[in-house]
Amino acid sequence: MWNRLKIRFKLLIPISILLTLATISVGYLASSASKDVLVDISLSNMSTTARQAASTVEHRLKTHEEEMRGIARIQDIRAQNWSKIPQLLTQVSKDYSYLALAVVDAKRTAHYQDGSNTDLSNHEYIEKAFKGEANTSDIIISRVTNSAVIMVAAPIYSLSEPNKVEAVIIGRLPAMWISEMTDGIQFIKGSYAYIVDKRGGVIAHANRDYVMDQRNFMEEGKTKPEFASLGNAISQMISGELGTTVYNFMDTTRLMAYAPIPSKQWSIGIIAEQEVLDAEINKVVKSIAGATVLILIIGLILVIIMGRIITQPIINLTAMLKDIAQGEGDLTRRINIANQDEIGELAKWFNTFIEKVQNIIREIANNTTSLSSSSEELSAVSNQIAASAEEMTAQSNTVASATEQSSVNLNSISSASEQVSASVSTMASAIEELNASMREVENQCKEEVGAVQQANSEVRTTREVMQKLQSAADSIGKVIEIINKIAAQTNLLALNATIEAASAGEAGKGFAVVASEVKDLARQTANATQEIAAQIQDIQDNTAVAAQATDRFTTVIDQIHHISQSILVSINEQTSTVREIAQNVNGINAGTQDTARNVAESAQGLTEVSRNIAGVSQAANDTSQGVQQVRMSAEELAKLAHGLATIVRQFRI
Repeated sequence: MWNRLKIRFKLLIPISILLTLATISVGYLASSASKDVLVDISLSNMSTTARQAASTVEHRLKTHEEEMRGIARIQDIRAQNWSKIPQLLTQVSKDYSYLALAVVDAKRTAHYQDGSNTDLSNHEYIEKAFKGEANTSDIIISRVTNSAVIMVAAPIYSLSEPNKVEAVIIGRLPAMWISEMTDGIQFIKGSYAYIVDKRGGVIAHANRDYVMDQRNFMEEGKTKPEFASLGNAISQMISGELGTTVYNFMDTTRLMAYAPIPSKQWSIGIIAEQEVLDAEINKVVKSIAGATVLILIIGLILVIIMGRIITQPIINLTAMLKDIAQGEGDLTRRINIANQDEIGELAKWFNTFIEKVQNIIREIANNTTSLSSSSEELSAVSNQIAASAEEMTAQSNTVASATEQSSVNLNSISSASEQVSASVSTMASAIEELNASMREVENQCKEEVGAVQQANSEVRTTREVMQKLQSAADSIGKVIEIINKIAAQTNLLALNATIEAASAGEAGKGFAVVASEVKDLARQTANATQEIAAQIQDIQDNTAVAAQATDRFTTVIDQIHHISQSILVSINEQTSTVREIAQNVNGINAGTQDTARNVAESAQGLTEVSRNIAGVSQAANDTSQGVQQVRMSAEELAKLAHGLATIVRQFRI
């Protein structure tokens, strides 16, 4: 199943699975970790907000203290000019939004601008001011206004003794500005802030009743279990440290970050309900989950696109190989190299391989043309040799006929010689008959001379034909050498194609088949060439034998010619001396014996000529058969060349 999948899916499936698992895992881990991280971040941000709020309250209190120091430096106030002090205090209270201003004398009696007096003995902020320290009081529920106020006090130094505190100036401010400031602190929806003093009492809260009632949940928690958790949290707040805690209040779990206000030993806390914070965290988790799904979708799309980009060149390469193996075999096509990666490297080397194969096929095509031409030339030479062999056979038959006729004539001469030898005693009476016989012999000798001359001419023609046959056989040998070279070159090209196909791996299997077929054709061509060479060698051997026989035949014919000439001369002499035959019978008898001996030699020579002519005829027949085999081999070679050309035409080069 997996082996049948395409490379694109082999890349897409595992990468998609890994991407999905990685994305889901990262999303899950991010969601799990984000809860704790977001809680920590929320607490850290709450702590930062608490520190900033504490700094704001601290700065506001310091500002009021500096304002009061400035008022205490007014000359009339320092001079204790009571006639002007009420008016000054009234004006200053309007300018700085104080509810009331008063000067406290050394007896701790406060003289207000409206002329009323109040004993402020045993008030901590008054005692600190007499010691030279400008400060503010804790939140006080004013019996006069029935509201929460804060008192600001600063020392008044004597004009005569600058380092001596003669009195203290105090100002009353509404304390709800602290609660109003905490009301503006909201970390997340439903969060809030409050401030407690050093005893744990609530001095700023969104619920103003807690401030007016001066609720102390730390003390209440000791007797009321529902406030125990809150009381523990407040006890941590008043420790003067920066920190965070978790507590239960009104059936809800709440997170708190707190920070001290050092100058007053107060502490401000920023509170958020756990459920609200969890809801916000869940929103973040959902956002992470959505982002995870989006990243997964984008990743899958990118994987598909990258898979297509990676596999498209391979698909193009496969299409080219398929076209070469099954289609027109277009070797002129090349893959367009657009990238410099491994796929581009593969395409480059594939183009190089196709170019080499194209050159090999082109060279095979050229060699196939040469092989076809050589086979046609071999066939033409074979036809020429066959014609020459047939002509030699005909001429051999003519020579054989002439030889037989000469043999008959010599046999007649031999019979006549014997009759002459036997009838020497009656020669005188038969002189006229002898003359007639001699004239007949003379005519036959002339005919014999003509026949011998004709045989000599035919033998010479036969020798020329044998020389042509020898030359044609040599030409065939050269053609065989050319064919051997072509076969060797074809075999070498097939070997190169096999090597190139092997280096191409799976992509070169189609070319390995073509290379194997070319190699088989080269081997068949070499075998056919060897058979032709063997047959040509047989023709050359037979031709050499025939040439030797022809040479011997020529020698015999020359001897016969000379003998015939001698016979003709003898006959002429005998004719001229017929008249002397009677007087010189012994001479005639001797001449007759010579003639008989010469005729016997001539008969023997003609017999040898006849045997040689038979050998020539047999050699001509063998040559004709060899030429037929050469012609058949040439036709087979032409078929092989045609098959090779058919294979080559399957490629477009």
